[in-house]
Amino acid sequence: MNIIVIDEEKSYLYILKSILLEQKLRVSISSSLEEAKAKIDTALFDAAFFITPSQNINECLAERTNFLRHVATKFQHIPVCIIGDTDSYTQLPNIAKTIAHPIKSSDIVEAINIFNKYIINLTIENTEQKKDIELPVDVCSNNEQVKCTANNITLHSLLVEGHKLDEFNTFFTKNMNNSLDVHIVYDTNTILRLNSRVMFAEFTPARVIKSAGLSFPQVDNSQIETFKKILTG
Repeated sequence: MNIIVIDEEKSYLYILKSILLEQKLRVSISSSLEEAKAKIDTALFDAAFFITPSQNINECLAERTNFLRHVATKFQHIPVCIIGDTDSYTQLPNIAKTIAHPIKSSDIVEAINIFNKYIINLTIENTEQKKDIELPVDVCSNNEQVKCTANNITLHSLLVEGHKLDEFNTFFTKNMNNSLDVHIVYDTNTILRLNSRVMFAEFTPARVIKSAGLSFPQVDNSQIETFKKILTG
């Protein structure tokens, strides 16, 4: 499961990330709604923890509500756990759980279990996303290339991790703002070639890039058909 944690105050950001990593989950963290929206709009996330401010909870309430409404409207398959202010956002349809401060590990584990049930119920017929796969991918820029594995793929994006962390980090550090060519190897007869750009990167505690979310600005009809084979195969 690929989870995003949003905490504008950064009060619980790294604590929660640590708890989720202990549960063997992929985690992305954001301390701004703008950054979180850009990540979620890739459709690469399965669930979200949204931590509300501990002070001045009514400040920017409309902005936060609009963000959560955007998630609920555009990505109905993404369940959200609200931590903190458990009263202001419960009217939204995809709020799967609320947790009051202080956070306990047992509450987070319970939320993950709810996420799993929520995802199964909502995505059993979903053919536009494939999770927890291992699909070979080559990412290229000019004369450089890095071998990766796609762990999550949609019709418009994919999440990649490198075979060798040092090479992966060097490549994406250098090419973070460049247009990249992506070659997805589906089988011995099918290689899907796409142009992409980096939407976000995830780092180790030592600030080494360990994964990246790539978006495809343009996908033609013939490529869509190949995508559907991958997603339903």
